[in-house]
Amino acid sequence: MKELVLRTVLRTLSTSVLAELVGDMERRIRLHSESLVEELALRDELDFAKEQRNQFIWLLLRVQKRRNQLLHRQQQQHDDSCQPNAGVSDQNRLPAR
Repeated sequence: MKELVLRTVLRTLSTSVLAELVGDMERRIRLHSESLVEELALRDELDFAKEQRNQFIWLLLRVQKRRNQLLHRQQQQHDDSCQPNAGVSDQNRLPAR
């Protein structure tokens, strides 16, 4: 129904008015296209920043895990060196009385 009314109205308009409407539509399309391009560029920037943050967090977690492993290993070595007869095999120990 709306299309029929719109067609009827458009047929009654002069060529100059129709040309003005077409020009207005082209300007609006151009503005929306520019806006869309800007929004897509912003989205790409945000995606890149997100990827960078995720990569940083992943690397930070790897470093923390490696640090914890090294600290745990050092603690075990320290605990082993503090035990009596550290590094002495069972064969070389004196019998307990």
